Amino acid sequence: MDPTMCRAGCGFFGSEKFDSFCSKCFKQHCSESHQQQPSTAHRLPSSQSTPKVPSVAPLVPKEVPQPEAPPAAPPKKNRCGACSKRVGLTAFSCRCGGVFCAQHRYEQAHDCGFDYKATERSQLSQSNPVVQADKIAKI
Repeated sequence: MDPTMCRAGCGFFGSEKFDSFCSKCFKQHCSESHQQQPSTAHRLPSSQSTPKVPSVAPLVPKEVPQPEAPPAAPPKKNRCGACSKRVGLTAFSCRCGGVFCAQHRYEQAHDCGFDYKATERSQLSQSNPVVQADKIAKI
């Protein structure tokens, strides 16, 4: 089988499968002939038989359950937890979860329920592990 140039003269090699057209020109030729004669469909040469495609039932889209959206975060409070004064941009967040004004930002001023001592003790014990040397055996 000798390579032949495309019948359309594009410079690419043509194929007997595409009636001496390259694949690009063959598609263009088929679309032009289809527009001129809509009643006739493109036919392959008689030496090639068209493969039969088994019929497939149409796909019915299944309902996909939507994942539940995470609960929305409550809006940030803009009032002091102790005196209900509007704090705006100068709000102070406490470890107990409250938002306080400048006067009530300290734990003594707003009766904080957070246990600072236990938290600090656990951090110290994690950062400073106990180091013990092995005992020396006496002879």
